[in-house]
Amino acid sequence: MMTDLFELLMIVCFGISWPLSVVKSYKARTAKGKSVMFEVFIMIGYCFGIARKVIMYQQAMADKTALDLLFYLAWFFYFFNLIMILIDIILWIRNSILDRKHDKEEKKKMEELQNALEKANKEKEAAKETVEAKEEEVLPEEPVEAETEENEEEV
Repeated sequence: MMTDLFELLMIVCFGISWPLSVVKSYKARTAKGKSVMFEVFIMIGYCFGIARKVIMYQQAMADKTALDLLFYLAWFFYFFNLIMILIDIILWIRNSILDRKHDKEEKKKMEELQNALEKANKEKEAAKETVEAKEEEVLPEEPVEAETEENEEEV
């Protein structure tokens, strides 16, 4: 009886935790930081727990012994937790798809920004070359006299 109570309390605590995880996964809309393999192994563990309950139930029926309420409550929470994990795994799949979509959009934005930056740099270089070409046209050649005056001063 006492072991059934401890098992029930453990399963109820997990039963409180999994819906919180599901809500967090739903709101986060990202699979980052979540391990689907962890959830798969927990799910396998719950399947073993359910199998144990099935075997215990079959033995009790064969022995014609009654099972207490704690047995059935724990069994219920095994199934409840298993369903919560399945929902969380489905949300992980959804969030992974959203992550890939978001990453593609971010990559596309970065490529567009890179292209815009390259285009702006090319336009800047072209404008600089145009200004330099116009400066060469506008600047008068130095008069020859100025050179001769300088030469006379040196003498």
